[in-house]
Amino acid sequence: MPHLTTQELTTKIQNWETAPSYELAALFSFVNEGKRNRYDRFTIDTSDFGKTIKNLNTPPGDSMILNNISTVSIRMGANEEGGSKVFSPILQVNLYEAKDGQKEYYFAFYPDQNMPSEFVSDAFVLPESILPDSKISTEIAELFILKWHCLSENEIVQAFEANTTNKITYHDTQDGRKAFAELGPLKMLRVKSYLYDAIKTQQLIAEIIHYENNFENTSLILYTGAGLQVPNFYPFNFRPVLKVHAIDTRTGQPQKVKTYFDTSRPCPPFCPEAVAVNNTTI
Repeated sequence: MPHLTTQELTTKIQNWETAPSYELAALFSFVNEGKRNRYDRFTIDTSDFGKTIKNLNTPPGDSMILNNISTVSIRMGANEEGGSKVFSPILQVNLYEAKDGQKEYYFAFYPDQNMPSEFVSDAFVLPESILPDSKISTEIAELFILKWHCLSENEIVQAFEANTTNKITYHDTQDGRKAFAELGPLKMLRVKSYLYDAIKTQQLIAEIIHYENNFENTSLILYTGAGLQVPNFYPFNFRPVLKVHAIDTRTGQPQKVKTYFDTSRPCPPFCPEAVAVNNTTI
């Protein structure tokens, strides 16, 4: 599966970062059969996504190398098509290779215009429980995505921009945990990415590889969601939801299988150090 070139990556990120605030809502708008709709689903358009991730995590012929992928994140980006821009987020895969050390691979999500979304309906089921890890139930995912469709155009702008800080400082406690120390200066900032820590990344990658080993047509879908703002710590209303999706043909009658993931951290304020690619800071 081809990953983004440095130029493609840089262009997508610059398109996002330089878009005026008043244009953000238009990045998610499209017309279908004469009716204006809002994107809520973005896919990595490839038939071998699961195989690619599996090979990155455990290179072929290297059965002793496991958990090669350390963390993943979702970078905000936009394509420019026909003089207008369209939201196009990026999956960043960070891994350690024995020969080359730390490396990053970038894969683009593209908007899916197949409407209506499976979540746009007049009724939904309230969740009975929340799973105790980064996986979330279909009902929880549905609540986030339905909230996205309830946002006005002004609220979409506010979903990606907030008065927050570029840095949160922590200190180590006696029991080895991290405790909040102080916030950096507050100012109006636009979200750049959403980060999955090592444990949540392991859960996501393990699920993708499980799907690849047992099902067909494994894919990764990003849904746009909203909700659960927490000042300073989760300041943005935008909340991406990932879905691992495949087709189970083992019973002779193809069935869709899916798992949803949440609990990423926004940057800012939880920003890693900038990555330099070919002398370009991204």
